[in-house]
Amino acid sequence: MAAMGGMVEGCSVSYWFQNDYFISELMYNLIGAHLSRGENGAWLSLSHDGWMQFGEMRLDAGYARRFGKRFSIALGGVYLLKHAGQYTPAHSFTIDFSSYCQITSTIGLGIRLFNPILMRYGVTGDEIIPMEFAFRMHYSRGDKILAHLVVEKRLPGGLDAAIGLLYFPVPTLVLTGGCGLRKIGFGIQIPWKHFLFGVQTDWSYRISFSTAAMILYRFQL
Repeated sequence: MAAMGGMVEGCSVSYWFQNDYFISELMYNLIGAHLSRGENGAWLSLSHDGWMQFGEMRLDAGYARRFGKRFSIALGGVYLLKHAGQYTPAHSFTIDFSSYCQITSTIGLGIRLFNPILMRYGVTGDEIIPMEFAFRMHYSRGDKILAHLVVEKRLPGGLDAAIGLLYFPVPTLVLTGGCGLRKIGFGIQIPWKHFLFGVQTDWSYRISFSTAAMILYRFQL
């Protein structure tokens, strides 16, 4: 949720890799950057889901603004490129809006709307890009536990909900876990100097395992 980036001081660059169900064609790669200074933030990311002959490339860029210490909003532009072999690629554009509010020192609430303007694949095509609505709630307990609840609805599409937990037993280790309507998973993150390394595995109830790895580097402007 991009609006949460408006509440975070500092900057970062990151890379995320994921393989679904041990199938070589189901690869997801994302490289991104988040910049924040004072009350202003910005982000840029490039991702690809699929493989060389079939998939979707996505470019996100946007701006986040914090108002006071408890509220932020973010608006981003999204470019989508769907490609499939020798077929003509479909170029699409839409927007992504989110807001976040730190209700108390321990509870935060956020919402996100993807494609609220109902843009179509190929801009003038027949198929509307699915609209997505997400609600997110955070709860922190001291500096050891951070829990969250996420509810997502896709139109057209189904409903998904999940709870997650980050546990910080020592400064050099983070344990993560989550359970939802579609999958369950766990992971480990290791902070080291300005870096954060992480690995994760998920079990889809209907299919099989997914594995992921990430690296993040933090810095200040």
